[in-house]
Amino acid sequence: DNPRPDQIPGLINAAVAVKGKEIAPAATQELIRRCRSGDIGTIIGHIDRLAAYIGKRKNIVAQDVAQLVVRDVDFNTFDMLKEVSAGRTGDAIDKLRVMLDNGVQPLMILGGIAASYRRLLEAKFLFQSGVAHATIAGRLGINPEKIGGFAAVVRRYSEEDLKSRHREVLKTDLLMKSAGEKGERLLENLVFRLCRPGT
Repeated sequence: DNPRPDQIPGLINAAVAVKGKEIAPAATQELIRRCRSGDIGTIIGHIDRLAAYIGKRKNIVAQDVAQLVVRDVDFNTFDMLKEVSAGRTGDAIDKLRVMLDNGVQPLMILGGIAASYRRLLEAKFLFQSGVAHATIAGRLGINPEKIGGFAAVVRRYSEEDLKSRHREVLKTDLLMKSAGEKGERLLENLVFRLCRPGT
C-alpha cells in the first residue's frame, strides 16, 4: 500500500539520506506535486536519478526536480505507448488527444515519451541479464503491480527498435523547439511513425 500523504516527506528525506544527499523542503514539495499518485516506488526511482543528476553536489533543489522529473503524465504516455507497441494507432492517438485536451503541454508529453523509451531500453538490458522483475521495478521506479505489462511491451521490441524509436523522439524534440511547428501536429505525426513496424 502507498503511504499516507503526511508520511511521504519523511520517507523522501530518508531515501535521500541513504544516497548521502539532502533535499530542500521546496524540492520535496515539488517532487510530491509531480508524483500525484503517491507511489513510493516511483518516488524512490526519481530520487535515485536525482542523486545521480546532481553529481558531487550535496543538496537537491526544486530546480533539479523541475528539470528531471516528468509529472505523472509519464505514466499516461506509457499507457499510450502500450497501444503504440501493439500497433493500435487509433487508440494511441485517442490517448494522446485526451492528454492534450486536459491541457498537458506537448513538450511535457514528448518528455514523457522519451523517458518511457529510455526506461524500456534499460529494462531490455536488465531483463536480458536475468534480473528479477521486482528488482527491475524498484530500479526503474515502476509500480510493481505494473511490471508485467511493462515486460510485455519490452518483449515486443528489439534493442535496435527501441533505439530507433528514441531517435525519432529526439528528432521531434528538435523540430518542436526550433522549427516553430505546432506541437500537437508534431506529436500526432510522431505517434503515427512509432506505430509503424521497423521505425
